[in-house]
Amino acid sequence: VPEITAALDLDTLTHFGLALEDLNRRTEGSLQRALQRFRVVVKHYPDFIPALLGIADCLILLGHAGFPVLSPKEAIPEARAVVNKALSLAEDAGTKAAALTALGKIQLIFDWEWKKTEESFSKARSLDPLHAPIYHGLAHLFLVTGRWKESLEAIGQARRLSPSSPMLHGTYGWLLYFMGRYQEAIASCRKTTDLHPQF
Repeated sequence: VPEITAALDLDTLTHFGLALEDLNRRTEGSLQRALQRFRVVVKHYPDFIPALLGIADCLILLGHAGFPVLSPKEAIPEARAVVNKALSLAEDAGTKAAALTALGKIQLIFDWEWKKTEESFSKARSLDPLHAPIYHGLAHLFLVTGRWKESLEAIGQARRLSPSSPMLHGTYGWLLYFMGRYQEAIASCRKTTDLHPQF
């Protein structure tokens, strides 16, 4: 977003843009590259919240079972620290919502604190109801707490808000799989790989 990145010098802006591209590819290698690029941005601009949250996203993903590159012991203390810093720096509703969403991911994936997770996501949604990652997180929370109808509604809302996201398309199939709806899951995942063959 131009107004957010306007303060960055061109070299740092390039690192940030490439980091976002790598984050969205969602491979082990791309996430590790994104993490290093976000760290470069933060080295030059320590209070640049989108890069702090980018670091958190990479660490969360690299520290869980889907991408077991880092142990939670390695990844999560830094992830918590950058999220807490982002929360302390956030001044507008959208930025606070993004930081609360990152906090909710940590609470969901690593703490298994369902009530706290829902509180974080709900507060984020009240601040910015158009932030797609909130609904992505809620879809996972509703899956593990047995609210499957709400889970599919949440991922549907996420996909409407960010219709070109391969991660959100893929998550829909992933949710169906864990609900035991295997044929629907296969069809959905095939559609995702047709739309996003590099994902």
